Amino acid sequence: MGDASGYVNAITGEGIRLGLSQARSAVDCILAGRPALYKREWAHATRCFRGDTSGFVAAAQSGLRSGIVPTAGALPRVFGSVVERLAR
Repeated sequence: MGDASGYVNAITGEGIRLGLSQARSAVDCILAGRPALYKREWAHATRCFRGDTSGFVAAAQSGLRSGIVPTAGALPRVFGSVVERLAR
C-alpha cells in the first residue's frame, strides 16, 4: 500500500494519501468477504494519481522540462490546482 503500491514519484507527498485510500479499500473488501475485489478497488483509488503524476514525470523528462517552472510561476493557480488534485 502507499509508497509500495503504485507510487510514481515523490513530487507531492502522495504516498500517505495513497496508503490511507488503499487501506480503506482493503478493509472494505475484507469486511465484505470479497478480498479479490481489492485489485479493482486499488486501480480505482489510484487512477487519477497515477495518470497525473505520470504526466508530470513525462513532462519533466521531455523537451517541456525547461518550461515547467516558468509556467508554474506564471500560472500559480493552475499549477496549484493540479497539485491539489493529487492531494485529494
